[in-house]
This record gives sequence, C-alpha cells and structure tokens, in this order.
Amino acid sequence: MMANGRTPYLGESAVAKRTSPALTRLMVDCKHKPTLEFYPYIDKVGIRLGSEFPDWARGQSFLRLLDKRRHRALTVHYRGVHLLCDQPERGEFTFAKSVCLSAIETLKADRFDEVIVQTLYTHAMGGMGFDLLRSLFAAKFLSLDPALGEIFGEMTDLGFLTDFQRKPGEHGKARLGPMKSAQWFEINDYQAAGTFEPGESFEQFKKSLPETFLFMEITLSRKDAEQSEIDTFLQDASVRSFAIANDIVDYMNE
Repeated sequence: MMANGRTPYLGESAVAKRTSPALTRLMVDCKHKPTLEFYPYIDKVGIRLGSEFPDWARGQSFLRLLDKRRHRALTVHYRGVHLLCDQPERGEFTFAKSVCLSAIETLKADRFDEVIVQTLYTHAMGGMGFDLLRSLFAAKFLSLDPALGEIFGEMTDLGFLTDFQRKPGEHGKARLGPMKSAQWFEINDYQAAGTFEPGESFEQFKKSLPETFLFMEITLSRKDAEQSEIDTFLQDASVRSFAIANDIVDYMNE
C-alpha cells in the first residue's frame, strides 16, 4: 500500500515507497485503416468480452461495452478500438492491454494508423493551496515577464504544454498545470463517458479528489504500428508514463 493509500499498479514498484501521483483516468486508442471487412467482427468482440462488460449499446457502426461498477467503457467503431478507464484500480494497465489485444485480434486488424495511450494523473503536492501551487508551478515551468500582465491582466490559470520524443518512432505530449477539483469535472464529462452509475459511487469519487492538485496529462503514441508491436508498446507506455509523472513531481519538489 502506498503512502497515499493506493495499491501500486503496473510500473510502480520502483517508486512505491514514496508518495506517488494517482492515475485518475486511462485511455487507450487503437486506430486502424477502416475497411468493409471490419463490420462482421464488431459483435464478436462483444461476445468475446461479455464477461468483462455486462452492459452494452449497439449502433449501426459501433458497439459500446460498459462496466459501470468498475468504471470502464470499450467502444469498437469503424476506426478501431477505444478504451476508457475511470478511477483506475490495481492492475488497470494489465487489464487495458489484455482487453485491447483481445478486441483487435477479434477484429482481425493487422496494421494500425496510430496507437495512443493517454494517462491523467493528479497529485496533491502535500496539500498545497491553489495560489501557492500556481506560484510554484510558474516558477518551475514558465518564465512570466511582468509585461504579460499588461496584455492579459490577471492570469487566473496557468499551464504547460510540450511535445517530446524519448524513444525513436514514438511521440509524446504532456499537458500540466495546477488545478482545482471543480475544473477537473468541467473538462472531463463523466455523464457522456457513462462509466459511473448516477448516485453514491460517483459522489464518493468526487470527494476522493483533492481540492487542489497538480494535473498531468501524458500521451504516448506510435504511428503505423503492426499488431505484433502493440503488446510491447502498451507495456512500455504504462511504465514510462508513470515514470514521467513521478519525475515531474520530483522536479516540483526540488
């Protein structure tokens, strides 16, 4: 068990003894080149993964599988497979990899335009208030010339956005900033996602987020990937995204 009360998941063992950022939302996208051969296999994905997703909705060109108890949604559509996991639990990356590989194997898709892993982390920074966190974040990530205040007036929100590359053939994006819990629920539409039943469980989730925290969105992607490469990419992305989030927190605490 970690210092923040959360059980470590895949990729955390090396840093589990320190207070680590919480994985609060996980998304995996496997986008393939659409063909007419795709459509007969949509329902087969639902049959194969029915034990993992008890609820479902079917449209003319998509299948949406839901597990609201564990806050997961898998959408199979003409461009590929999209998995969303809210309030991730222990082993979520392992689950995500297994589900996505099962789905794309069933779809008989051999090549993908792009595979994307997006992780959203939150970290309370020792209970730091919003104004202090904003000042620290600006000092660490932004060079704010006083002249900017004359242009914008009071800058009420700050953020840092960068593209990066840590491994040949793969691409990364990071979006960081101080955030209040109310803003989190403004930018993440849980009603549209359908991963929570309305009521007590969602209210408990809302209360579990700190009032103020450091927000980190880390996206790793690989273009023109073969099916045989996806397993390794998803495994590596799970470890590297968590390592990046920890490095950011360490940098903020220096």
